[in-house]
Amino acid sequence: MISIAPPDGAALDEALRPIRSTVIDVTHTRRRVRRAGAATAGAVLVLSAVLVAANVLGVSVPGTAGHGASAEAAGVLHHAAVTAIGESDPVVKPGQFVKVVTVETSVGQYGVTDDGPAKYGVQIMETRTLYIPADPASDWVLVRKTEAPTTFLPAADAAAAKAEYDKNGTPYPEGTWHARDGEFYGTPWSVQGLDAMPTEPHALLAYFDSHYTGGSASREEDTMVRATEVLTSGTATAKLRSAIYGMLALLPGVEVTDDAATVDGRTGIAIGRSEPNRGGEHQEIIIDPATGQLIGSRVIEAQAYGPLPAGTVWDSTAVTTSVADTAP
Repeated sequence: MISIAPPDGAALDEALRPIRSTVIDVTHTRRRVRRAGAATAGAVLVLSAVLVAANVLGVSVPGTAGHGASAEAAGVLHHAAVTAIGESDPVVKPGQFVKVVTVETSVGQYGVTDDGPAKYGVQIMETRTLYIPADPASDWVLVRKTEAPTTFLPAADAAAAKAEYDKNGTPYPEGTWHARDGEFYGTPWSVQGLDAMPTEPHALLAYFDSHYTGGSASREEDTMVRATEVLTSGTATAKLRSAIYGMLALLPGVEVTDDAATVDGRTGIAIGRSEPNRGGEHQEIIIDPATGQLIGSRVIEAQAYGPLPAGTVWDSTAVTTSVADTAP
């Protein structure tokens, strides 16, 4: 059990106020969203304190009267929500850019068979650097770079998997793109509409639920995936992040899944849920327990599938945001 001292007195009053303020809107409903242009025709990849926390965030804690996140997860999310309130959003002056660096490691599958899953898998790390201009009339800039893969699956057939991959080539484009509104591939790059959702966590959760249009294994999975996409976009405001943490504390099945999860060299607490309709697959966000800041996210296969053994981290993302004076 993780114990985090909650605020009290004037600090508690101050914490409550922003949690109920204006937060976000999300239009994405698809599960496992890959950014536009991730694949090409090269290789065929199937990429593929607790009671106080309940009062502050509107959390129903198991063991009391509700069916939301576990008590341990609610405590971590409460701490993250309160900490997010005190964070400062980037101040971008004319001529400057918000710089969002995303490091994503994913496992692609290829070598499709006639009667089952793919034969091979490859772990690929891609770095995407996005420059969002302060001037809305200026072009956004995207720089993509892919590292040469070093891990091929299954391990027993790594040589054959590498040979097949080398024959087809990388499915990830590299280079620098410029486009208005981030439409590098014909559609907006970033999550759209971050200003129309209700602020109160129960209402926020109801909004996600009401906008569920299928395409996921469950409504809860859809909410977890879409919330994760907003958090890892690098463009969410501090108030937005705080509200999402509060909403996730309401989501059934959310729990602490790993108290020492590492993404891109940073270690934190993994909070997420297992999807029973996908054999227990884990969708998680990683939070720094000291600061409450988001480190990244990851998805873990609970069962063996094709070349992927059980426990494979098939996708992990780490995001950092800063201000840049220039862009490529």
